[in-house]
Amino acid sequence: MSIAAANTVPVAQRIAALDVLRGVAICGILLMNIYSTGGARE
Repeated sequence: MSIAAANTVPVAQRIAALDVLRGVAICGILLMNIYSTGGARE
């Protein structure tokens, strides 16, 4: 059995709060990347 197969969790057992937290973190990273590459000058 591969490591990926051993670490998968059925959908019913996922913690929704962690999925939301990951989504917010990804959106924050995306916004900071847009801000930094958009030519923001101080």
